Amino acid sequence: MYKHKAFARIAAFALTGCFGAGQPRQSQLPEQPAPDILADCTLTKGQVHALTFGAATSWQAGLNYNTLTSSADAGKTAALLEQYRVSDHASAIDMLDWLLYYGHRQSSDPQYAGYDDILALLGSTGEATREFADELAACRSALDALEQDYGYTEQELSAVSTTLAWDCDRLITLARLCRDRGFISEEEAWGRIARASRAAADQVSWRVYFAGVMLGRAIHTAAPFSDEDRAMADALLVDPGSIYYAVPFDGGELA
Repeated sequence: MYKHKAFARIAAFALTGCFGAGQPRQSQLPEQPAPDILADCTLTKGQVHALTFGAATSWQAGLNYNTLTSSADAGKTAALLEQYRVSDHASAIDMLDWLLYYGHRQSSDPQYAGYDDILALLGSTGEATREFADELAACRSALDALEQDYGYTEQELSAVSTTLAWDCDRLITLARLCRDRGFISEEEAWGRIARASRAAADQVSWRVYFAGVMLGRAIHTAAPFSDEDRAMADALLVDPGSIYYAVPFDGGELA
């Protein structure tokens, strides 16, 4: 396995020539929020803002933004907790802290590449790109879909230099599910949600943040942009009921 410390990082993506022509969906976030998405919300502005950094995985789990736990779909909750190998307090804290401090973005083992190292290979050539050919092809498929179908500009996509969003998004939803199951306290959940949202707050916009989620997901699955990816993008970037519409990216901080 190629050692991740040996990767040469690049400052910006070589995006020119990666995209084809197409008619994008209407995906610029509107000025006015959808009227009812937060109508029954019992959380503070800062709490809702922090939870929005978990919107992609929360959409998969069927979570809303009225409360911390939100009564997620039981089947989806069980499947996600099993996927993350979480079954009690200790395993919940271990997984949440791994996502917070390492995640997939950086490897704690020098024998393996972190996802940020793989992402940095876009536009490069050589042995490392051959080793991660499937992952890089999946990234290009995601970039192509975001540009063609959701109107992303080269400037927006060039702003994504890390898969931090992929880790933070999953951490926030996992913290909510762990609290729902009683594996962690409310204080433990909000504490980690706050740290994750602060870590991700320099991602410029929800669109740039979401692109980072999708690139992390692309590397993880090593598969082309899928119907599920498209459904998630439609729900968050196009649907006027999206939480991204209701909450400004710089809309507050969890106290």
